[in-house]
Amino acid sequence: MAQPRQILGEISGNSKRGKELTPWDRATIVSQRKAGLTYPEISKELGIALTTVKKTVKKHSAGDSTGHSKPRSGRPKKHDDRVHRRIIRFCRTAPDATYAEVIERLQLDVSKDTVRRILKEQGITNWRKKKRPALTKENARERLLFCRKYKAWSADDWKKVIWSDECSVERGTGKQQRWVFRTPQQKWDQHMIEPVKKGKDISVMIWAAFSGAYGRSHLVVMERDPDSARGGYSAASYLAVLNDQMERIYEPDLIFMQDNAPIHTARKVKQWLQERGISLLKWPPFSPDLNPIEHMWFTLKEHVYKVNPLIEQVTGPLEIETTLGHALVEAWELIPAARFEVLWQKYPKRIEAVLKAKGWWTKY
Repeated sequence: MAQPRQILGEISGNSKRGKELTPWDRATIVSQRKAGLTYPEISKELGIALTTVKKTVKKHSAGDSTGHSKPRSGRPKKHDDRVHRRIIRFCRTAPDATYAEVIERLQLDVSKDTVRRILKEQGITNWRKKKRPALTKENARERLLFCRKYKAWSADDWKKVIWSDECSVERGTGKQQRWVFRTPQQKWDQHMIEPVKKGKDISVMIWAAFSGAYGRSHLVVMERDPDSARGGYSAASYLAVLNDQMERIYEPDLIFMQDNAPIHTARKVKQWLQERGISLLKWPPFSPDLNPIEHMWFTLKEHVYKVNPLIEQVTGPLEIETTLGHALVEAWELIPAARFEVLWQKYPKRIEAVLKAKGWWTKY
């Protein structure tokens, strides 16, 4: 005898009404009838109305059933195709409008759900705007010129570029969203809540680099400059990193990439690079999407919690900075080498994306 569906749970004497039968339901009804069960027995075992059971068997016997429900006409539309077109046209010319504004501006007698459904049928849904660095026309032009200059470069050419960058890492930024099994009634139970600290936590500034030819550099926790205006990071902090790392990762046939941050363009940094004959890739402004190492920072922050799951229990500013710095250094080495290889091997796609966008923002 066929077993009732598990999703029905404990079958009571009450029949379920109004729910669409699936092909599995209909096949089960027919097979149980052929097995000799009476209509009431089938109705009770499957929790399906007696009249529905009889109709299903009758249609099957008459050869009038495919196992699937026939399409229904549904409720008549409250709007015509003209309204449909007006909504689509308006939202294409005013993408920032809300559903309420669409209804108000077009003076429609429809609900927000109706507007949402009409747009969805055309593949248009409401998305949160992506955040990107502000670009001027001149910025976009420089980005476009950069990509035109290097559009003929292959992946092997980009293999020779050393990609570098700094990143400020705040404790807690790599913590993943946690999920729990609960009922709706448990929503505000104490053990179902993820406490979040208010305000900024302790952060450190790090530097790292990689290339297809060399691999990855060491990750360096940068030192603050006590002589700088705010006791932060200066060109002196950056020179300390270059002195420590460049001999390890740079060779004469490679090209060093750094962005246009003030600590990179300082006179003494330029002089240091020139004296050592280090070739630089002239970098367009506001172009983090063209620097592939940017994609490694989030991965790095996530790995911190694999290295030290209890890092949030550390107290004291100095202890936190030290612990966070050690965890970042260790986490950097845990990132698979294949992740870096993909970045330079597919770099021509970034160039193509900027060319297609005519120098403006891309998905990277």
